This record gives sequence, structure tokens and C-alpha cells, in this order.
Amino acid sequence: SSELKMNIYTPDGIEEATPVVIYVHGGKWSSGDYTCFSLMDGKKENGTFLACMDMLNHGCTVVTADYRLSQEASYPAMIWDLKGQIRFLRAHADEYNIDPDRIIVWGESAGGQLVNILGTTDGIEELEGDVGGNLEYSSRPTAVVDYFGMTEILQLAPDQYVRPYVQGFQSLYDTNDAQSAT
Repeated sequence: SSELKMNIYTPDGIEEATPVVIYVHGGKWSSGDYTCFSLMDGKKENGTFLACMDMLNHGCTVVTADYRLSQEASYPAMIWDLKGQIRFLRAHADEYNIDPDRIIVWGESAGGQLVNILGTTDGIEELEGDVGGNLEYSSRPTAVVDYFGMTEILQLAPDQYVRPYVQGFQSLYDTNDAQSAT
């Protein structure tokens, strides 16, 4: 089992507890990591990442989060990982000078899809997991920032799914388009 890590960036010169923004990287659920090095060096499109990092200049702590990728573990492991990191930050709020009542999750693409789930699944037992312990703390984010996260996962490749419980599924698509996309 790989260990989860995070980078914690704190704003300069602020005494009171700060809001925390947790950045959840994209990468088709199969690439990227908590360091976000590929976003820092400008080799990938990084506007939403830089906007998140700019929150440091507005008095927020910024955390770059880690989660197991799709080749390492199946869903919902990545949700368990991220919820575990939220609980960790709440449990260590004093140590990191963060306000446990102001935890924002910010993701793009696959990360946007993951933060949407974080924001809509509070208390759903199957999605809470026990990663990292601190189970007496809430994993519920205060706010969600989603940059182009997928919301209709089955629409990513509809012709690859057989859904017999949907009547007339094929009639929703032009057959010629479906075949030209394969």
C-alpha cells in the first residue's frame, strides 16, 4: 500500500487560522501526483492550478492532495484517500494554523469530478472509508470549486456501455456518428 502525501503551503505573515484550499489534480484518474511539478514548470496547461496557488496571496493555506490512481486502486479508493486528507487537516488544524470550518476543495478535470463527489457525499458510509484514521472528524468540505470535472461519466464513451435497463438507448445517438468515433 502506497502512503499518501500532501504539500502544505502557508501564506506569509498571518497570525489567525486561515482557510485552506485543497487542490486535487487532474490526469484522467491515471496520472499526476501531489507534487504537481508538471503544473509548476509550465509543461502542461496550468491556469487553474496557478489560480489555486494564487490563493496563498489572499491569505489561504493551499494543500496539494494525493490520491491513488486508477491503475493502483479501484473507485472509490481515491474518494477515501481525499476524505482521509480532509479529516487529517481538521485533526491537525492547530498545528498547520488552518480554520477547520473553512476547507475548500478545488479540482480540475478528473480532480473536478472527485471534488464534486466530495461535496455531495457527506455521511455516505461506502464513500467515507477509514484512510488515515481521524474518523471522529468530518470529511465534509465547506465549498467545492470544480473546473471542467466530468459529471456524466457514462457519456465519456457511451458506445462502450451496454445498459439494457435504458429503453431505446441507441435512438439517442446517430449510429453513423457512434461508429465513426470508434
